Amino acid sequence: MDNWPRTVTRCKGVVWFVTQPQNVIKLSQSGRAMDIIPSGYWIAQLKQWEINKMFEQRTHLKDIWDEDYGDRMIELVFIGKGMNREKIIAELDQCLVARGESVQVLRDPFLMEEA
Repeated sequence: MDNWPRTVTRCKGVVWFVTQPQNVIKLSQSGRAMDIIPSGYWIAQLKQWEINKMFEQRTHLKDIWDEDYGDRMIELVFIGKGMNREKIIAELDQCLVARGESVQVLRDPFLMEEA
């Protein structure tokens, strides 16, 4: 986030962090202001009977459901002028954890600590 492109004037969406696998994280950026906050839980974190109930109640859920990851996803929308799309995608791709990749996290920089 320290090198956020100045050409991006707005970014909004949800992300899935390896450090907080149960949490939906909402990312909202406008100008120089940015919020990165927990915004609920992924349905995939629920018990199987609860997941089945969600499929009954939310018929569109099957359209986004991944066999391995459930409803966990990264979905961001960028708005700006003169953005280098390929560079943004390449830099975001560097943040991804590959299937089967082992990750050692010493500290979660996005963890909301209670005061």
